[in-house]
Amino acid sequence: MIARLKGTIEHVGTDRILLVVADVGYELLVPGADIERLSRLQGQPVTLFTINYLEGSAAGGQIVPRLIGFLRADDKAFFELFITVDGLGPRKALRAMTIPVGRLAAAIESGQAALLAELPGIGRRTADKVIATLKGKLERFATGEVVEAATKPMAGFESEALEVLLQLGERRPEAEQWIRKAVARDPSIDSAQRLIQEVYRVRNL
Repeated sequence: MIARLKGTIEHVGTDRILLVVADVGYELLVPGADIERLSRLQGQPVTLFTINYLEGSAAGGQIVPRLIGFLRADDKAFFELFITVDGLGPRKALRAMTIPVGRLAAAIESGQAALLAELPGIGRRTADKVIATLKGKLERFATGEVVEAATKPMAGFESEALEVLLQLGERRPEAEQWIRKAVARDPSIDSAQRLIQEVYRVRNL
């Protein structure tokens, strides 16, 4: 079993990377929340904490070995708990991880089913199941700072900016995350227009 790989990122896709280790290229599926940072690390040495699993069905005659990579050991540990939820397999769980683990854990701990339901492939029924299974088990992943950020209500202009971003086709979890980051970077922002401009600067960092 491969538990960790150290190599150079050669390519970053929408949901996976190619990591070159001693002239061998490994394809690793990665959380969407890490894609931006991995893109910035392209061409640089990096260590990823990995999980191996088999995708497919023996009955169908096709089983494909897969590797999932995480930038942090804690994210791997969170994922191992996340996939204990009934019906939440490795690929579905990975697709849902479009927001940082700290915020995802905070949402579960605070019972934010509506936020979880917005994640890709989750929906309200699965969101309720995730909370019922994992609430009370994720405190070490959800720091006080993350819980506050996840539960703090948005100001009026922040909500207005969020609605504009949703109309432009952005997904709610990512849009909310960008808004929080933009306001943290520039607390003087006091209008939706300025906030949207800062959001797109944050997104392109």
